Amino acid sequence: MFVRSEFFDLAEGRLTLEEFGERVDLAYAARTDVELSCLVRDLPERRGVAPPLNADVEEHKAFCSHLVRQGRWSLPSRSVWRSVLGTIDLDLRQARLVSSEVMLEVFNLFGTLTVIVPEGVEVVVRGGGLFASQKIDSPVRAQIPGGPD
Repeated sequence: MFVRSEFFDLAEGRLTLEEFGERVDLAYAARTDVELSCLVRDLPERRGVAPPLNADVEEHKAFCSHLVRQGRWSLPSRSVWRSVLGTIDLDLRQARLVSSEVMLEVFNLFGTLTVIVPEGVEVVVRGGGLFASQKIDSPVRAQIPGGPD
């Protein structure tokens, strides 16, 4: 929550890169929610940044760390992945998809995200990011009829 708010304030010009860096350092050192809330108290409240999370949405974070999901695991129809100075590796080749279409909502700041999908799965990427690059390797084979998107 803190980094998302601070990042948009940086992108929209309410914080300088130096101020953002200082607040990220303070956030990393914070031990309580009260300490975190003090870091954004002087910034305008953001409304509608992200839909509320519910039971069908999983949220995963990599803050200065490495998160790996591979092998047999279940992926809900919508999941949220956040990386700040971290790495997220998602291998979906053996994952059980709950629906024929899944959405990965990704926030990546100074990090790396890798998603590996099975042959024949169509991948649609929307958006981009500040301080981010994008490389998409399309699968060799066409989409499997009736397969997950």
